[in-house]
Amino acid sequence: MKKHLKKLVLLSTLTMMISQGAIGVYAVDYSNGWHLNNGKWSYFDNGTLRTSWFKDKNGEWYYFDSDGIMQSGWILDNNNWYYLYSNGVMAHSCYIGDYYLNDDGAWTNNVLPNDKFNINDVKSLIEKLGYSSVERVVDYENSNDKYSSLYRYTWCDGKADNSEYAAVNIFDSGSISILLRKNGTMFNENLKNIFECVFPENGQRLFNEIDGIKEDKSLILGNKNVEIKIFDDSIGIMIG
Repeated sequence: MKKHLKKLVLLSTLTMMISQGAIGVYAVDYSNGWHLNNGKWSYFDNGTLRTSWFKDKNGEWYYFDSDGIMQSGWILDNNNWYYLYSNGVMAHSCYIGDYYLNDDGAWTNNVLPNDKFNINDVKSLIEKLGYSSVERVVDYENSNDKYSSLYRYTWCDGKADNSEYAAVNIFDSGSISILLRKNGTMFNENLKNIFECVFPENGQRLFNEIDGIKEDKSLILGNKNVEIKIFDDSIGIMIG
């Protein structure tokens, strides 16, 4: 009888504690929309926890793992790399670092159609560095591609000193080639000045890529392909 009475008292106490909120009763919230749990986001759609890809009403894509947790950063799905911002939104049609993501968000070796340099502006800037210019037409990649050739020598006793030779070719197609003598005392200065003309925001970065380089190299800078060629006495750079 006493044991039965104790059970009744305990049951009454628990009931009172629950009714007063001393003991919380929690239920999983399956309502539609976003849910934050322990710092991790999930999404319920018609009462179902979303996994894999999900497109919201604004047209933004998100990716959830098999546990329904929203992902961020780089992910690999069906042999394609994708990048998700910290808010989960999939990046697309843009560069993440040196990697271009297409309209579907997948990383691709292809790049955006190169924006053409404003040839007149670049030509004017480089001429201000002391370069002379001459117009030429060459057979370039099986097509006539007119370009402006800008060059500079160091003159000594009325003669051009090739050790300080530098040339910049600005093609109508929108690409630029640079050739500089490596043994010239003005090599670093010339290179930095030209890069600052061509890449106002990334000139120093490109110079750092070339500083101390000993072999050919390819990279993407902004939305430009950059090819660096190393020769015995000079360095060549093709941008475009």
